[in-house]
Amino acid sequence: MKVIIDRFENNMVVLELTDGRKALCEKSLLPEKIKEGDVLDVIINIDDTETKRRKKEAQDIQDRLRKNLNDY
Repeated sequence: MKVIIDRFENNMVVLELTDGRKALCEKSLLPEKIKEGDVLDVIINIDDTETKRRKKEAQDIQDRLRKNLNDY
């Protein structure tokens, strides 16, 4: 997906999407030398390993809470 740097607002960047909509992004998440009018190529991937790890962590917390409730 391509986005265009529309403008800067404090620590935020206004991005123009290909369909004309606007999106905000923290400037610190983007390359340092960006300037208005630059076109960025944005690639988003699902991190399956991290997703599974977080789901397991949440499940482990739920299991511990249930166990603690049953111990009362």
